[in-house]
Amino acid sequence: MEAKVLNFPDAMKLAQILGKYIDTESIKDKSLLDFLDELLKKISPPDYSKSMLLITGEQLGDISLLSGEEILNTFAIGLEKNKIISLLETYKTIGFGQ
Repeated sequence: MEAKVLNFPDAMKLAQILGKYIDTESIKDKSLLDFLDELLKKISPPDYSKSMLLITGEQLGDISLLSGEEILNTFAIGLEKNKIISLLETYKTIGFGQ
């Protein structure tokens, strides 16, 4: 399963989901791995699932067939492809995250 680069509306949906868990001021100097570690400690299972649905464009049943390692890898690649740290900063800057 492959992570995809999201279009603007889907990217904003992803930022809305993940923005609940991450303060953009605290992530500016973090690496993607540090960001991912912090996020995974906080994110709820339903929001993790919603994020995976957006990142992959697949159905939850198809995602559930993957191993935990494959799911986590796809999630991380999806965050990287979509420049999640910049995306969250943009989301907050344009006023969606208020």
